[in-house]
Amino acid sequence: MRTSTNPIKATKFYAFLRRTLGIYLKRSFMIHITNKSLFSPPYILVGNHINNFDPFIMAYGISHPVNYVASDAYFRNFLLRFLLNRLGTIPKTKFLSDVTTAKAMINVKKKDGIVGVFPEGARSWDGHILPLVYSTAKLIKLLKIDVVAASLRGAMFVKPRWSRYRKKGNTYLSYEKIIDAAEISNMSVSDIYDRMSRLLYYDEYEFQRIHMNRYTGKRRAERLERFLYVCPSCLGFHTMKSEKNDFFCTACGYRVVYDEYGFFQGDDLVFDDTRKWSLFQQEQTKKMTRGEFKFEANKVLMHTGSREFKRLQRFKIGSLHLSDDSFYFQNIRRQRFMFDIKKISGLNIQSNYKLEFYITDALYRFNLSKSNICAYSIKKILSEMKIKIGGENG
Repeated sequence: MRTSTNPIKATKFYAFLRRTLGIYLKRSFMIHITNKSLFSPPYILVGNHINNFDPFIMAYGISHPVNYVASDAYFRNFLLRFLLNRLGTIPKTKFLSDVTTAKAMINVKKKDGIVGVFPEGARSWDGHILPLVYSTAKLIKLLKIDVVAASLRGAMFVKPRWSRYRKKGNTYLSYEKIIDAAEISNMSVSDIYDRMSRLLYYDEYEFQRIHMNRYTGKRRAERLERFLYVCPSCLGFHTMKSEKNDFFCTACGYRVVYDEYGFFQGDDLVFDDTRKWSLFQQEQTKKMTRGEFKFEANKVLMHTGSREFKRLQRFKIGSLHLSDDSFYFQNIRRQRFMFDIKKISGLNIQSNYKLEFYITDALYRFNLSKSNICAYSIKKILSEMKIKIGGENG
């Protein structure tokens, strides 16, 4: 698998995208650039990660091609692999160390290019920046080039990660150098990480409560159950459903409306935004995993593969079982495939409904698009269980 491409071809293809995709993004996300990037390569471009269009939005105000580091999952699709290779995209397995990825970044630096990195390692579900991946600071220490931050404001309300539908509203984009190459030699990795964490901190709802930008569209709440899975009224797990602008519990009837400003409205309102609701369900998930519990996700399609960038093998349709003492997949022939939670690594969500993880070099992916339980909830439960039993937190 290539990790770089011909600089001339990349530049031409990048220019083509600016004339095509760039126009689409400008209109769709209503991008307002508060200050253009006038920084000269080589440098590392970092930013907050909200949706799949972030790499293109971040690069909107930059005239040079950006070699982004992207999940290896995207390279398993032939058309996406072709596009990403033309852009010089660098594949990376989420949350796992990769020497090949580091070498590719060094190669971009040698060619006076721009390395694009999302330090969170994943897209945020509620607009609040995630804890940064520590290895990003190590990368900066290794490359010793400028670090430029692209700040996105409002993008989550245009297209939340959990949503299928785009809303109409403003996105604000700005650039700022947050670390100068000359400083890096005298900074420890911890110093770099602390500065990054401080300067990249961002919360969409803090910004929105001040500016109150309007984001119009139909079906504003639909698919929200892929993110919020605990009812704040009856504490039911996997009882939330969405329909158009409404979000409600099928067990107790608790109901809210997701309005045009990204807030919840309703009688007996418990939380007025997704961030507060998310923090609440994290605590409920932690409490639940400290006792006995049992969940079964139906109509799950299992795929298997490896760290090689090959198409995954479709396995079987069945059910995914998760309890306080076991985690396994059972196909329609009632064959069980047990998973040792301690050995799980690279735990992540793809396309909002696909749970993915590694055990040693074997990759397992579960498509829960037709299931009664969301992939995000299983990830959060597994993460808590790994902490409980002393495994690495995925």
